[in-house]
Amino acid sequence: MKLIKTKNELHNQSKHAKRFLKLDNAQFVNIQMKKDELLSEHHAKEAVIIVVRKGKIELNIEGEKVIVTTENVLHMDPLEKHDVLAIEDSDFILVKVN
Repeated sequence: MKLIKTKNELHNQSKHAKRFLKLDNAQFVNIQMKKDELLSEHHAKEAVIIVVRKGKIELNIEGEKVIVTTENVLHMDPLEKHDVLAIEDSDFILVKVN
């Protein structure tokens, strides 16, 4: 067992991303963004799962807008181009699955 802390870093800075766990088949990244911050368009080579722990984010995925909150989970296929906009101060976990 391993208990991993993911501290709130938004009081110190804007936009914070930190990989906190790497396994043979997956990487786990904690991303924190203040309201109205944007991660510009990019893609991942791996499949991606996003779980919002706090707040609300909007992704523009290949031209389709999707809202992700604490009440849903997003799965993206490898190489899907997307950007991320924080609609509220947000804290989410991004999992890259090999």
